[in-house]
Amino acid sequence: MKKIVTQQELQAIWEQSRPIISQGSPAKYIPALQSADPSKLGVCVALSNGTYLKAGDVQELFTIQSIVKIIIFARCLLDRGTATVSDRVNIEPSNEGFNEISSLETKSDKKPLNPMINAGAIACVSLLSGNSSQEKIDQILDLTRIMANRRDIYVNQEVYLSEKSTGARNRALGYYLQSTGIIPQNEPIEEILDTYFQA
Repeated sequence: MKKIVTQQELQAIWEQSRPIISQGSPAKYIPALQSADPSKLGVCVALSNGTYLKAGDVQELFTIQSIVKIIIFARCLLDRGTATVSDRVNIEPSNEGFNEISSLETKSDKKPLNPMINAGAIACVSLLSGNSSQEKIDQILDLTRIMANRRDIYVNQEVYLSEKSTGARNRALGYYLQSTGIIPQNEPIEEILDTYFQA
C-alpha cells in the first residue's frame, strides 16, 4: 500500500472512493440511523510529523458505530491487561456475522472469537473499570477523546435510545455470555449492555 504524503494524494483517493459509497445504505434496523445521509464521506489522516490531511465531509458529525469496538478493546487492555482480557475473549478470525450467536454455542470454551464482534465487545465492556454504566462509558469517552484529539465527543442520545430499543439480539448475546460464565453471574448484565448501547 502506497503511503499518503500529500493533500493532493488524499484528495485523489477521496474522489476515487466517493462513487463506492452509493453501494451501501444506513442500517435500517436502527431507527435513528435510517435518516443518515449516505452520501457523506470524509477522511482525515494524521501524519507522524503532527500535520493532518483532510478531504471531503470532515466537519460532519457522525456516530462511529462498530468502530468503537477498537476503542473498547484498547480501553479494556489498558484497564485489565492481556492475560485477563484473554480469559473472556479470544483473538481469532471470524467468518460469522458480527452479531452471530451460533459460534458461541459450538466452541468448547464459549468465549467470543474476538473483540470486534458484538459478543466480544460486550465481554470487553464487562471488564472495563467503573462501578456503573456511566463510569464505564466515561472511560470509553475519555479514550476516544484522547485518540481523536477532540474534547467535544459525546454520546448521541437519540442513537443510543434507538440502539437500546432494538437491541434484543445484543441482549441475547449478553445473557448467553453470562449463562456460560464468560460474564460472571454477579456482574450487572443490564448495566453492561447499557454501556454497550451507549458506545
